[in-house]
Amino acid sequence: MAAPELTLDVWRAAAVALCEYACGSGAGRSKDDPVYLEVTEGRDGPGPEQRRKYSSCGDLAHWLYKRLGIREPWLNRSDDNSFGPWRPGANITLLWGTACPFDAVPPAGTQWMPDAGDVVLIWNGSNGHDAHVMVSLGAEGAALRTANYGAGGMSPLAAPGAKIASKPITFHDGKPFYGPRQIQRYLPLSEAIKHIREEPDLRGAALTGDVFDAIEFGWKAAAKK
Repeated sequence: MAAPELTLDVWRAAAVALCEYACGSGAGRSKDDPVYLEVTEGRDGPGPEQRRKYSSCGDLAHWLYKRLGIREPWLNRSDDNSFGPWRPGANITLLWGTACPFDAVPPAGTQWMPDAGDVVLIWNGSNGHDAHVMVSLGAEGAALRTANYGAGGMSPLAAPGAKIASKPITFHDGKPFYGPRQIQRYLPLSEAIKHIREEPDLRGAALTGDVFDAIEFGWKAAAKK
C-alpha cells in the first residue's frame, strides 16, 4: 500500500487541528491554561497588571508556524531557537508588508473567503491600532470559522483568553469584512508551507492516522532530498 500523499489538504488539516487544540475547541482557554501559556510563552500575565498591557492575538499565528516547522526571521518566537528571542510590539508587523514575503491583499469581488489554515489580519483604523490576527478554520456556510487569541482584548481578567468564533464575511465596495473590521491582509497556507524547515510538531492535534502518516512519511522523504 502506498504511503498517504503529503498534499495541501493534509497541511490544512494539520493547521486546523493545531489551532483547535490551541483554542480548546468549543470550550476556549483561559490565560492560566497551560496550553495558552505555551502559545503566549507566558507573556500574557502572570497578573492583572501585566495582562492589561498585552495583546496575544498574534501569538497564535507565530505558534502555528513554529509548530508546523517554519523557521524564518519574521517568526516571532523565543522557543523556535532561531533568529533571536521574541521581539516586543512585532507580532503583527512581522506578518505583513516588507517583513513577510508572502502576505497578500484579498482580491476584489464578493466571492472570496480565506482557506483553512490561512492567517488573516483585520483592522479599520488608518494606523492599524485596532488590528487583530486570527487563523481561518474554513467556511461554515456563509460564515468563516476562526481561531482567536486575545479573545478578551487587553483585559486584566484571566478569561477569556482563546476561543473559536464564526462570523459571516460581508462585502462593502468589493472589500471583505469579518464582523465590523475589514480583512486587510492574509497569509495563504499554500505559501507558508514552502518555508517549513524542521519536522512538524503535532502534539495535541486531533488528526486521523492518514494525516499523521502523510506528514511523517512526506517530511522524511523531503528531508532526504
